[in-house]
This record gives sequence, structure tokens and C-alpha cells, in this order.
Amino acid sequence: MKSPSLFSGITVPECAPLIAITGSTVLVIAVSALALLYGWLTIFQNLFYFPIILSCIYYLKRGFVFSVLLAGIYFGMMVTITRDLDVLEGAFIRVLLFILVAAVITYLSLQRVRAEEALRKANRQLNLMTSITRHDINNKLTAVFGFIDMAEMKVPDPTVQGYLREIDRAANEIRSQIEFTKVYQDLGTHEPRWQEPDGILPRSHVPAGVTLTADLHGIEMFADPMLERAFFNLLDNSLRHGERVTEIRVSSRPLGDRLSLVWEDNGVGIPAEMKEACFERGVGRNTGLGLFLVREILSLTGMTIKETGEPGKGARFEITVPKGAWRSGNVQP
Repeated sequence: MKSPSLFSGITVPECAPLIAITGSTVLVIAVSALALLYGWLTIFQNLFYFPIILSCIYYLKRGFVFSVLLAGIYFGMMVTITRDLDVLEGAFIRVLLFILVAAVITYLSLQRVRAEEALRKANRQLNLMTSITRHDINNKLTAVFGFIDMAEMKVPDPTVQGYLREIDRAANEIRSQIEFTKVYQDLGTHEPRWQEPDGILPRSHVPAGVTLTADLHGIEMFADPMLERAFFNLLDNSLRHGERVTEIRVSSRPLGDRLSLVWEDNGVGIPAEMKEACFERGVGRNTGLGLFLVREILSLTGMTIKETGEPGKGARFEITVPKGAWRSGNVQP
């Protein structure tokens, strides 16, 4: 059984609900037995709601059956302690309340599960349609590029050649947009995991004449599996727009319970008026999607990114990792 999430974006380990339910049940029964021995017949009763609610949220119909059993245990404990009809009547009403709460929670949980399944089905269908459409468009673009090549060979007119180059440029932009939809489609579809940035930096893509140095203190970040793509896009941004980049530095330092990870280069930097806009979709030269995608990938686990470099002296991207989303063998969050 794969346990559902109670809240969007918060995943629950598979064994955690069972441990929580078992622990709370044992605790409730122990506290109840102790309370009954001392003659406290009312205070402990509300504790039974904890395992009842948890079991119905995570185990649905089986949780409801367990809740009915737990309510029976409660009533049995009351019967063994007292024969007072008024007390037993109150205990029986409490049993009915336990069962009613369990039924309501189970119903709402089933509705949630059905809604999630319907959403997953809709997403599968949408992804299938998107994949087919993307494949068909790429096939048509391949034909377009072929005809452009033939036209360039057969029509020497400079004016027509200029038009063909513009068509080729536009077609390449369309292809880039189509490729972006494939990447964006996969964003957030897999569970975040702990990753060591130093191990996924795109060193193999650094060209000759450019050095990439990292001082990351063995940190790990809890991020989407596409974190590697985020670092690749930062490298691509430095190489494409830095103009004179020869050095890229990646470093990290703790900021209280948060972490600051900095990517900086020695290129021309980013103009002041573009520091916020550069992360928007479609802004900038080429496709304008690289930094937008970086921000989207990081935001999935609560990370933020901003540009803090000085124009003319290089770009500086500062990633802030929140508490709980980073760890280190050297520096504890």
C-alpha cells in the first residue's frame, strides 16, 4: 500500500501511518486502563479519536472496521469497571459517536481517493495526447527543415535566402518550445529525493577555456529529480549570455536554519532592470525558458532563486534552501 498525502506536496513514508496508528492505539488503551483504575471515567475518552481518525484517513474501509473494533474495546473496558447504567449509557453514546466520526472520515477519505484517481487518469490522458501531438509536430518540422535545405540549394536569390533563414530560425524556436513542453510535462511527476549537488553539477558540459569550481561542503538537498537540469540551465545561461565567461564558481553557506547556494560567473552580468524579469517565461534571448524552468524546479520543494550579481562583473544566482530541505555531514541544519 502506498500511503496518500494528507496535504499537497507532503509525502508520507509507507510505514509511518501504521506506526502512528499502532503507537497511538497502545498509548490510548494504556492511558485509559490507568484512568479507569483511578476512577477517571470521562477525560480519557477523547483520546480514542486519534487512532480512529488516523486509521480511517490512511486505511479507509479497513480503518473503519478497526475503528468499530476500537470502539468495542472502549465499551468493554467500561463494562469491566462499572455496572452503573447511567455511566454505561453515556459510554454507549460515546461508542456511537466514535462510529459516526469514523464513518464520516472514511467517506471523505474515499471521496478524496476517488478524486485523486480521476485526476491521475485525466493526467495520463493529457500526457498521452501531448506526447502524440509533440511527436506529430516534430515530424512536420523535420519535413520543413528538409524543404528549407532544398530551397536554399535551388534558389540562390539573396532575398529569398534571407527569408529561408528566418523560416529556419522560427522553426528551430518552435522545436525548442516543443522540447520544453516535454521537460515541463515531467516536472513534479516524481517524488523529491535527497541529492548531492556536487555530484550532479554539469562538469562534462563545461567547454574548454572555462573552469567550474565547487565548494559545497558535502551538502545534500531535498529536491525534484530534475535538479540536475536546473544546474545545466544555469551553466547554459552563463555560457550563452555571459559573453566572456572563463570561470564559474558554486558555493554554499548556512543562513541560520536555511542554506544559501550560490552560482556565479565572471561574465558581463545581468542588467539591473532584468534581475527579476529574467526568471519570467519568454523573457530574454533565445527561448526565454531556461531560468524560468530553474525557478519552477526549485519551487517544488520550497526553494527560491534570485539574481544578486553586479552588472558588468558577472551573474550571481543565489538559491535559498529552506529548513528541512538540506543537510550536511559538516554543518547541521
